[in-house]
Amino acid sequence: GALQPVALRQLAAGQPVMLAQLQAPRGYESMRLQLQRAPAHSPEGELLLTLALHREAQVHVTQPVDVAAVAFSCFRMQGKRCLAIGGVRGQRHPVLRLSPQEITQALSGWKAPVLMLRVMQELAQYWDLHLIGLDPAWHPLHAWYYAASPRHREMAGRIESSHNMLWKHFDAQRGPGGWMVLPAHSDDRLAATALSPEKRARQIQRADYWIRTGNLLRTEFRGVLLRPDPRAELNRNT
Repeated sequence: GALQPVALRQLAAGQPVMLAQLQAPRGYESMRLQLQRAPAHSPEGELLLTLALHREAQVHVTQPVDVAAVAFSCFRMQGKRCLAIGGVRGQRHPVLRLSPQEITQALSGWKAPVLMLRVMQELAQYWDLHLIGLDPAWHPLHAWYYAASPRHREMAGRIESSHNMLWKHFDAQRGPGGWMVLPAHSDDRLAATALSPEKRARQIQRADYWIRTGNLLRTEFRGVLLRPDPRAELNRNT
């Protein structure tokens, strides 16, 4: 009930569903926000929200590159319908990669994970859901059977550090059962408050970019997603 029939068929067939075509910066053919199914038995969620950048053909990388992804599911938490983020990650392809500076420049100064969580806020509002994120201290890699592996301990530490910075940025509050509760929106953070004219100009640029992007998302969602039926009940429980 969350997707239009065509989008649902695409997702069921394992194809990505384009949520929105963002304005591509110079040197890129496209920049897209997409929904796709997560790998089978993924511990972080059933669906992925991904940001894919595609450089122009004359540049050496000619395939779309997934530069960020958010894994999430939808279920009830203490009687509330929630969009639950199980993980936020960056690039994983061993060869097709873009530098962090190039990604930030393409997003008008936004860090990709921060922008992705703002998109998740828009999704939660559209579907009339609460937004929660996994407390990294409860990540599966902290389980006792991974503790003996230095590689797993190092990975768990990186995940905890990066996620804690994100939750702090969004003023997430600790909730029940190992979840962090995120605010419904963060538009109060768009104010240009820096004393330096250069920094203030960058803040204005980032704010303008998000305002345009948010308006685009709210328009594009209508062609792909369905708003909840107030009479329907979400019966999945955690």
